[in-house]
Amino acid sequence: SSYESSEESSYESSEESSYESSECDDISDAGDQDETEYSNSYLDSSTIPTFEDGHGKYEKYLSLAKMNACAILMHLSNHCAASYALGRNKMVVETLVSGSLEFDNPLHTKCIEILCNLTRFRPNTSSLAQDCDLVTALVTCAQSKVREDSMWSLRSIQNLTTDPSARKILATPTIISILSAVAMQTDSEGHPAAVGALFNLCSDPQVIGPMTNTKNVIVTLIHLTHSPSLNSDIREMAAGSLASIASCLQTLAACATVPKGVPSIKLPSHTAVGWERWDGQ
Repeated sequence: SSYESSEESSYESSEESSYESSECDDISDAGDQDETEYSNSYLDSSTIPTFEDGHGKYEKYLSLAKMNACAILMHLSNHCAASYALGRNKMVVETLVSGSLEFDNPLHTKCIEILCNLTRFRPNTSSLAQDCDLVTALVTCAQSKVREDSMWSLRSIQNLTTDPSARKILATPTIISILSAVAMQTDSEGHPAAVGALFNLCSDPQVIGPMTNTKNVIVTLIHLTHSPSLNSDIREMAAGSLASIASCLQTLAACATVPKGVPSIKLPSHTAVGWERWDGQ
């Protein structure tokens, strides 16, 4: 009924406007000129009030409008179809990224949460991971002292690492170091997301190089694997990460050329062989 009433009202208003415009054709030229001058002066941009007028006169209404807009985006981002449209809208993503960095604004945490909702939808991950400003904002917020900011940012990074095309982009020393540091903070709310992101990155052979070259990553995974106080899921992900790294390194070693005169031993050999460089001297 609401749809029909809105359709009828728009239809009736269009009829009345067209009817009035036809009657206005009979008005004299002088009247038309006066009306045109009045309408031009009324539509002048200098006469339209802005939020900067009145030294913060409209600040209260602007903050309320931001809050309502944020609530609407939060509601829409929970639905798959709407989340896909929002994730592909450049203006929406730029606005959320900008809002997530306004740390003096209490709504900035909600902006990060909305971004996390957008990354939950798998078709969005590839395009969002290629947004440098978005990734930079998530890295910045992941290092925040506010627990919720760090949690939502790390969950967003974990969601992005589920996409194979995004792992190589996210496998930077900075991001890996942050994930490794948070993974050691077992009391952090972003701890499971950090371990999950490391597990996702380790599943890609192209990322093994940056993972092994980053300081303390292997040590962190070993510590998590052998910590009996941790959740079994965390320990399994850490052990799975180590297994992926070992499997990739074993594959690389198996493809190497064996020097002449050295017996070919299947990997792993389970024996420690020294180089004996001082023999014969």
